[in-house]
Amino acid sequence: MKNLFLLLILIPFFEITIFITFLNYVGFLYSILEIIITFFIGLILFSKNKKRLLGSENNGFGMLSLNKMLVEEKIYSFLMVVGSVFLIIPGYIGDIIGILLMIKPIQSFIIKSIIKSFKPQFKESDFYTKSNAEIIEGEFYDLHNDKSNISKK
Repeated sequence: MKNLFLLLILIPFFEITIFITFLNYVGFLYSILEIIITFFIGLILFSKNKKRLLGSENNGFGMLSLNKMLVEEKIYSFLMVVGSVFLIIPGYIGDIIGILLMIKPIQSFIIKSIIKSFKPQFKESDFYTKSNAEIIEGEFYDLHNDKSNISKK
């Protein structure tokens, strides 16, 4: 919690430092032009991916279809929407994060790491591996079936 708070305080300082450095190298006009261009690119990508994310292209399988391809497409569209929001927000750090979120291998890595972190760790039971495990045998009789009812014997 303390590190997250410190990071939130330091990001604006890094952003201002990068902006001043970029101003010294390319000038004020190109800096503002870069902010405006990434803003419009972010808006275009946001509207396109928002339609893909929230659209009803369920291919007739119903609203609650758990088609694996459809779910993966929705996750990629969600990451594209988040990346485009980072492009809309002015700043170089946000632009870099937004561009990285739109690259497919990085999206796949993020999805795999999220799935791995939420996946429960199953421990293998040693019940079947014990050499001295007791085996209990038994028989099952169906009492509801007239042909094999043992009470009539």
